[in-house]
Amino acid sequence: MEIIDQWAGIGIIRGEEISKKKIGKRDSREITNKISLVQLIYEAEDLRGVERVASAIGRSAQAFEVRRLFIVFDHPVNSETLQIFLEGVEDGITSRHSIQEKSYGRRVQKVPVLVYELYQLLRDVRREKNLIIITDPRGKRVENLREDLKRRIEDCKEIFIFNGSNRGIPTGCFRFADFVLDLAPHITYSTDQAITASIIALLNL
Repeated sequence: MEIIDQWAGIGIIRGEEISKKKIGKRDSREITNKISLVQLIYEAEDLRGVERVASAIGRSAQAFEVRRLFIVFDHPVNSETLQIFLEGVEDGITSRHSIQEKSYGRRVQKVPVLVYELYQLLRDVRREKNLIIITDPRGKRVENLREDLKRRIEDCKEIFIFNGSNRGIPTGCFRFADFVLDLAPHITYSTDQAITASIIALLNL
């Protein structure tokens, strides 16, 4: 509309939808809060090593403030190993959470930990609005699936990321996955780096 003295003019143009725009960087929690991490238990004769890896896993899960962390197994696990692993995970979560509480000017939720059998979990989460991602060197490169991944992440209700340990996720599980991703072709990273590698890969799509 334009008004000049006693004259008023109204312009009519073609309408369009304008999406709401956000100022600055997107909050990573919009994605990480949709992520449920599924971590295959780490087993070793050195129980101190088990505790160290578990603690690092807990810190990583809490650092990204994911929705929840599943510790899974696909065969009978020694009770002492399981206990030490779970204690290590909880210690790592608590350690990182205490730092977040002091550093952030907001309330931070502690990541809940659940224990589940791998194949049963896969069957339970295969619902329409859930996205299932398995990380494995036999998977496809992220850049080859970038646009499809971005679209599915935006549309899904919950993202389940399955990470192996010193043993990979069994290949029989691949048929349940929407994507099997190789996050770092020709590079082998440690178990405690899998969470960081997988989440950052999705955040940087």
